[in-house]
Amino acid sequence: MSKMIVAGLAMMALALAALLMVVFTSTDPDQEPADHNTEPVTPTRDGLHLAG
Repeated sequence: MSKMIVAGLAMMALALAALLMVVFTSTDPDQEPADHNTEPVTPTRDGLHLAG
């Protein structure tokens, strides 16, 4: 019975840690939204063509 209580507390602690991680990483004021990026994305090598 006590193993189930310990497992439940451990799962609750992991869920709380995951929730805090999501909250603290999503409200980072230093990050810009992705739609403000106007630089073109040009791949240098796509891996499909052999270098001739």
